[in-house]
Amino acid sequence: MLESTRAKMRISVVVILVALCIVLVFQNRAVVETNVFFWTVSMPRILLLFVAMGIGFAAGVVAGGALARKGKK
Repeated sequence: MLESTRAKMRISVVVILVALCIVLVFQNRAVVETNVFFWTVSMPRILLLFVAMGIGFAAGVVAGGALARKGKK
């Protein structure tokens, strides 16, 4: 019984997250211009958000790895 409750909870969380992602995409469809050094790049705002999140995630992984290696010494 506990497993079926857990499965229902997991499905509910996934459905809510998918719905939130769909809302996020539809609210950020507008094209924006971004200046990167000497270039002007036009892209949908949602793509800009994903690129920024990806760069932030990569920076966190690199910084976390560097701190983990420093802590082992």
